[in-house]
Amino acid sequence: MAWNASEIRSVATGVMRRAENKDQVVRRIMNGWGKQIQVITGEEEAELTSLGVMQALPLDHVTVVIFDLGGGSTEFLYRKGTTAEVLSVPLGSVVFSQQYTPSPPPCAGEVAQLEKNVDSLLHHTLLPWDKSFERPRILAGTGGTIATLAAMIHAIDSQDIRPSLINGLKIDRYKLSGLIDRIREMNLEQRAAVKGLDRDRAPVILAGAVIVERILEYYQCTQLVALT
Repeated sequence: MAWNASEIRSVATGVMRRAENKDQVVRRIMNGWGKQIQVITGEEEAELTSLGVMQALPLDHVTVVIFDLGGGSTEFLYRKGTTAEVLSVPLGSVVFSQQYTPSPPPCAGEVAQLEKNVDSLLHHTLLPWDKSFERPRILAGTGGTIATLAAMIHAIDSQDIRPSLINGLKIDRYKLSGLIDRIREMNLEQRAAVKGLDRDRAPVILAGAVIVERILEYYQCTQLVALT
C-alpha cells in the first residue's frame, strides 16, 4: 500500500531507552543504513501511539485509557476530549519474560511471582498517576502482543494479522485467563502450533498475556479493545 509519505522518521523505543550501549547501537544502525535514528521518550511514544489509536477508532468523546505494551516498556495514555495525560512504565513482555518465565513451561511459582511483580509495579506507578482521573469507559490496547492475543482468542492465523481484522476486536478477560492457563503448560513447540501465535513471539507470549490480564484487573475491566 502506497501512502505517498513526504517524510519518513525512524525511532527507537523502550528496549533502546534501557540499553546501556544505546549510543553505540544507534551509530551502528546509522552507519549501516544511512538513516537518522531518534530514541524517543516514553511520553513521546505514548503520544504517537494515541494518534494512531484515535485514527483507528472514534474515541474523541469517550473517556479512554490506551496502553501500548512493548518489549521493554508500556506506555499509558488517559484521554477525555482534549485532555490527555501520558505515563511510561518499565513493564515489557520481553524483559519480564526473561526475568520471570525464562524456560517454558514455567513452574507455578514463576507465574505467581510474575503476577505479583506486575501488580506491584502497576499500583506503584499507575495509582499516583490516575487517582484523579475519571474511570475509563473504554480500555484499549495496542502493540504486537495485543494483536497476537486477539488473533489467538479469535482464531485468526498469524499471517492474517492486519488492522482490518484486528482493530476493534474485544479481548475478554475470562477468555484471556483461559488462554493463559493453556499456554502456561506448553513448551515452545506447542505454543508455536497455536493458531494466531507467531513462532518468534512464542517465548514471550505468556508474560505478555499475564501483563495484559493484570492491567484488566487493575482497571476492573472485563474486556479491552484491541488495535494494531
